Amino acid sequence: MIEVVIALCYALGAWFYSILRYYDLWKRGKVPVVFFAFLHVFSLIVVFLFETGISAMISDVVSVIMHAYSVIYGSVMILTPILCFVRGIVRFIGKKAGCSGKIYRFFNHPTKLILGFFVVTMCVGAVIFWKSRCISWEETVILQEDKKEPVKDTSIVYISNCFVGSDMTAHAFDSLVEKVNEKKPDVILFGGNLFGRHTNEVTIDKTLASIKKMKAALGIYMVEGSADSALVEEKKEKISGAGVHLLLDESAVLHNGLQLVGCRADGKTKKPMSYTLSLINKERPSIVLAGEAMEEKRKEEKKISLVLYPKKITDTGNGGASGVNQMFPRNVLASAKINFMQIKK
Repeated sequence: MIEVVIALCYALGAWFYSILRYYDLWKRGKVPVVFFAFLHVFSLIVVFLFETGISAMISDVVSVIMHAYSVIYGSVMILTPILCFVRGIVRFIGKKAGCSGKIYRFFNHPTKLILGFFVVTMCVGAVIFWKSRCISWEETVILQEDKKEPVKDTSIVYISNCFVGSDMTAHAFDSLVEKVNEKKPDVILFGGNLFGRHTNEVTIDKTLASIKKMKAALGIYMVEGSADSALVEEKKEKISGAGVHLLLDESAVLHNGLQLVGCRADGKTKKPMSYTLSLINKERPSIVLAGEAMEEKRKEEKKISLVLYPKKITDTGNGGASGVNQMFPRNVLASAKINFMQIKK
């Protein structure tokens, strides 16, 4: 929770700082201030419409355009203070050292530097948006070791952090159907945050209609994420009606003997981890779907075959075979990924 508060405070502070910085540059260009005000009011409206899912109700094309604009605008406004801080350090060192070279003069020229940075961050935002559309597969083989009740070879598709209705449109999600069905998985697992925090009813219905078209011989299973826990709780009957089995601090044994255990993400309703782990049968292969990493000691105690969670870039554990497997990892270093895993004897 403290991380969220810090991030929110920084985002608000960065936005106000950037407004003042760009306003100063705008005045130097002698362009009417009303245009500057209009630009940022328009930008905030676009971000609001996209984040609340209203843009998806208009059309998928509008939602994609607003998504791209929001990412680029957000990148510029949030990263500008960091650039200015670096600029201040370079100027301070330059003055102390008596520098007068080209690099120092560039950093000492606010208009050139900040406008150049504006272009660079626009490009970074565009790359982030583009990478979120370039989905790749990460394939892994898991061997059944020391199990008295091994299962037949099983193929699994694992998808997490789609944020349909905020980061992803229902139309973009529908494009996954063919990709998933081509793999002919035995099981499909949604590892949390299938939906955004404020996904509207129309987008939910479109998404569930797409899931109905996905084919998995042993079923489709899902856990809630931190962003969509309230929505999943509210819409769980509709989600179940689409053929999706919800695992909310529950266990399920598939027809081939593979055990799935799903952990709740909502701190108010989740049961203690000790309870959830008590559901595991040590004699058969088991997969735990969780919202966060699990201690290696606990994995060993329960002889868990695999722990799958949406790994963050700051995580150091390997998280079973999860890797950085989010559809929207929200950093330039990671691509959108879907996991394809095969459990073998």
